Amino acid sequence: MSDEHERRSSRRRRTFLKGQLVFNNNSSVLDCIVKDLSDAGAAVSFDGVFNLPQEFELLISTRDVQVSAHLVWSRGTTHGIAFTAGTVAPRNSSGTVGG
Repeated sequence: MSDEHERRSSRRRRTFLKGQLVFNNNSSVLDCIVKDLSDAGAAVSFDGVFNLPQEFELLISTRDVQVSAHLVWSRGTTHGIAFTAGTVAPRNSSGTVGG
């Protein structure tokens, strides 16, 4: 088992969900695939290699979820992220990030 698996505080479930990372005060959006998901974090992948910011919002529209997160690790097109405690919130009525 890898170090990432041993350090996890909650079990991850394999998924194939469309997501978006939002950053730069909601002015930048990257489409991603959420490959696995837990209460504490996720693994996301992209069509290309990106240098992600350290902090961002993850949107999963099919679950109507917006959560603050930070980057934990990166390997090529796949990145591990951890959720910031207590930030899971539905999107606002206009479907945009934040209020």
